Amino acid sequence: MKHRLTSKKTAAGGAYCQLRRLMPCLIFIAFATFICSCTRGASSDSGTKGVSSVSDAKTHEWAERVANEMVSKIRKGHPRIYITPERIIELKGQALTSKKYQFDLLIKRMTGVHAALFYALGEDKALGLPKTREEYGRIAAETLMSSIKGGGKVNLDELALIYDWAHGALTDSERKAFVSFCRSKIGTQLPVHDNKSHGYRAPPSPQGWLPILAMYGDGIDDPYAKKLLIQGIRDTLLDNIAMEQVAGKEGGFADGTGYYLLVGGTFHPFLALGIATGSDFFFEHEVLTKIPNFLIYSMLPFEIRRMGWKAGSIYFAMFHDNWTSTAADYGSPGNSFRSKLAITAAEFRRRGDERSAGLYAWLLQQMGGIYYMNGDVVGFVLMDWALKPKSPAEVGLSPVGALGWDEEKGRIDRDRFGKKAGIGWVSMRSSWDNPDATFAIFKTEPFRYHGHQHRDSLGFMIAKGEELAIAHAGNYMVWYEGGPLRSNDPGWAQMGNFFSRTISSNNLLIYNPSEKFDGFSNDGGQRAASYWDDKWGRTYNGTAEGNNRDLGGLIRFENGKDFVYAAADATRAYNSTSVATDGNPPKVKLVQREFVYLKSPKGDDDYFVILDRVDAVKPDFKKFWLLQLRAKPDFDGKHRVAVGSEEGGIHLSDDTSFAKVVQEKAELSSSFLLPKQGNRVVRRLGGWVTTRLKQSLRATDNGPLDIQVESTQGLPDHPVVIITAENPNPEKETFSQFSIWPKIIHADTRPAGRRVCYFCEGKTSSGKQPAKLLKCIRATRSAPGFDMPEGARVIQEFRHMGIEGADRDRDAERIDYPWGYGLGYNYGDGNQYGLWRIEVSPKKASNYDVFLNVLEPSMKGRGHLRAELIESESGNMYGAFLGSRAVLFSKGPEPLLKGSYRIAGSGKVSQLLCNLTPGKNYRIKQDGRQIATAKATRQGTTQFESQVSKNSSFEFAVVD
Repeated sequence: MKHRLTSKKTAAGGAYCQLRRLMPCLIFIAFATFICSCTRGASSDSGTKGVSSVSDAKTHEWAERVANEMVSKIRKGHPRIYITPERIIELKGQALTSKKYQFDLLIKRMTGVHAALFYALGEDKALGLPKTREEYGRIAAETLMSSIKGGGKVNLDELALIYDWAHGALTDSERKAFVSFCRSKIGTQLPVHDNKSHGYRAPPSPQGWLPILAMYGDGIDDPYAKKLLIQGIRDTLLDNIAMEQVAGKEGGFADGTGYYLLVGGTFHPFLALGIATGSDFFFEHEVLTKIPNFLIYSMLPFEIRRMGWKAGSIYFAMFHDNWTSTAADYGSPGNSFRSKLAITAAEFRRRGDERSAGLYAWLLQQMGGIYYMNGDVVGFVLMDWALKPKSPAEVGLSPVGALGWDEEKGRIDRDRFGKKAGIGWVSMRSSWDNPDATFAIFKTEPFRYHGHQHRDSLGFMIAKGEELAIAHAGNYMVWYEGGPLRSNDPGWAQMGNFFSRTISSNNLLIYNPSEKFDGFSNDGGQRAASYWDDKWGRTYNGTAEGNNRDLGGLIRFENGKDFVYAAADATRAYNSTSVATDGNPPKVKLVQREFVYLKSPKGDDDYFVILDRVDAVKPDFKKFWLLQLRAKPDFDGKHRVAVGSEEGGIHLSDDTSFAKVVQEKAELSSSFLLPKQGNRVVRRLGGWVTTRLKQSLRATDNGPLDIQVESTQGLPDHPVVIITAENPNPEKETFSQFSIWPKIIHADTRPAGRRVCYFCEGKTSSGKQPAKLLKCIRATRSAPGFDMPEGARVIQEFRHMGIEGADRDRDAERIDYPWGYGLGYNYGDGNQYGLWRIEVSPKKASNYDVFLNVLEPSMKGRGHLRAELIESESGNMYGAFLGSRAVLFSKGPEPLLKGSYRIAGSGKVSQLLCNLTPGKNYRIKQDGRQIATAKATRQGTTQFESQVSKNSSFEFAVVD
């Protein structure tokens, strides 16, 4: 079958057919520019400034009630914003001790708001203030009046602090002038959001809370102030429900880690209201009080160092739209996240929660601590320089955290209205203090919350000393560099076709050749679930259990003494009998993953046992189990080169049951138990092949054109090539140094390298001369054109391949979606993410297939994985035997009532039985003799030990 790369109807030519009209705006924040990406055309957002789009009566009634309750609790008198008479006592003591340096700076940098603070502190000679309280009061009052009468740009929040803190120094006419001025500036309602940062994208950014909060209760215009406070609190709460839902009880965020910079729009308004009411409002509703917990559980145990850095930095797991985000990135002085974290830690201490205060202070320390405040009066009032950082180990934080799981109730987390909530990440590590600790995350979000999520429910990552099984292959922020090939600025959408898709993660593909993905490639993965709902846009009512954004999620979680067990159902994440989108028919009836982490006392003998169940609608829908890697894996079986070469390409093996990838510090061993040998093909994809130009190219050669090369040997049917005459740059192309990362270049005005990319419809056959790439089109928007001399390198990658032709076992028809390691105006970590991947597939056509794989992360040279398949005599269960440990699962999704199996080994074996009926008692026999009666936990597991002979038989059954 011929693929025409220039046709919109094909996987390659149609890769961008929707992208150009979906191009979002760039948002410039801190160290980077971020993009809001989406995969559907409907982009109406029903939220309007100041008015929540949520109309559900239940949520509206709740928000109205809370708003009225909070307004009724606002303390009488002043000050009330950030400081109260009770807090002033503490603040004065700190000004003489832990905050003395900052206090002296305030005196030197004095402005009207500083004068207002000094007035609020009262007469106290010990403070060493050079002026009297009365003098400071007059300075504050004069600043307030001059700002009001000056006609220039003013900061209403700062004026509110002056009004509140120096209230006693103001005359009645000055107070009335402030109230009148605020009313003229604010109008009839408090703005809640800007139509961008709200709902599931980020918390809203309400405006005007502080001045209205300052004036309320003074008897000047209380009805106006009360009306606006109720409206502002109510509407902000309604819009913020979405972020509260994602955060759950333990913290979570649906976008990539870099997007935490968007969090905090409600921070100061919520904090001010909480202090003014003497309530827990801030901790109950501000998601930033929970997100640091999510960051800590997302933090890898070891540091990375970028080229040019003298020191390393810890960094965070990289799911969703982002590149490597380090603690140093969050610690940038221009980033308010760090200051908000410092304030949150201090508020925990004031609340009496020393554990959380110390833990958050530790995270703050990783980011560089409290930065130089330079007379910041709000920072002085709210931060605490005396806080003692305490590491996760010091505070006794569990090394295992299921974010989005309610352990008390043994079910997925629920929000205040009963809807599924949380991020659905299970974080596991063997130690908090050891940089070589085993670390893993298993993820399965309950909803498609927002567009920066990827279609990777059931994905996982594993690390030990360095990343091994990576969260995803590819890199963010390349997709906008090109449009459709027939457009005026053709490019290549790695983002839309690969990076944001299931195929780039450690996951499962089910390939229905006729499945459509709104113009993007058919990767066999999870369906489109647009976060742009026609009615609700980004807001809370956009998700509902059973609608097209419901992805399933965690169904079981248990943290045992020597194991972690998590199970998830992602049937709804695919076009399935439960839900289908974009006019597609169902392709699956069931997709489930069971993920078991077998712990060891020192973390040096850890394993991951992963069982997957896939029930396809048709037996000929090909299935793929994916493992994304950073280095080339070795097989224990023979292999053949399907396309490419030994150094880079697609390699197939029919008899491989074991693979190992060895990196700088660590290694990952993989044992493939199911499908069984004889019904299993293992592919290895990655690397690249290189040929040379046999002609020169001009910068204006945009095509279509034929390009003469030295050879087409090893190239796929539809080459996608990068051409460059530059020598490899060791500061960028760090393909083997996994602890040293390239520098980030983002949205620069200059290209990252002199490289061009061409997409070709075909090639001349291997061995034919002259060898040519046929009908090639240059990605003109990905980079400017450059003259390329004869002899320039022509590089064909295999590390970001799709699965085109999979239904016909035609690997040569696969199309690569290259990142380009230096092509375009961006540069990051993509060259290290996904150099190779493994695919495991059954050979025989079948509706129902089970995958069972065991992974062992270990330090280099210390791996000793030996896994054997356990199969029940009745065929109703499978398991893995690892010498002294065994894990068994049900073949189907139904709980096991009974089972029997054999283990051929010797010595004591600890056995973990999963998928039992929760709460039922089971009689366990070995070689016909009862050895235990065990009650299944509410997550359906039980564990026992026994001495195993050469071929011991085991059976279990529910006790009547």
